[in-house]
Amino acid sequence: MTWRNRLPATYLFDGVETEGEIVEGDPCPLVASGATEGVAAARGRATGPVRLVRTIEDLDAVEPGDILVAGNIDPGWTPVFPLLGGVVTETGGTLSHGALLAR
Repeated sequence: MTWRNRLPATYLFDGVETEGEIVEGDPCPLVASGATEGVAAARGRATGPVRLVRTIEDLDAVEPGDILVAGNIDPGWTPVFPLLGGVVTETGGTLSHGALLAR
């Protein structure tokens, strides 16, 4: 969490949102007091069944529209991304592999 607010340099000046603009913003009013919070890698909201997947072998349980919850992901998880309604990982940031794929 030390580097949570550190943002990459902005090199685009064509109106495209940068990671800094995506991460900045108002806190979600739906977060309950004492709830775990994180950093969003993209704007928007997703709803759907939560699917906890501990290993890549468990991906066969993923259904279309699921919100995938995993400790971490790697390129081997890529084929399931088009099915997902959202992704939550324990590790990573706005420029991590999972965040880039999810966007």
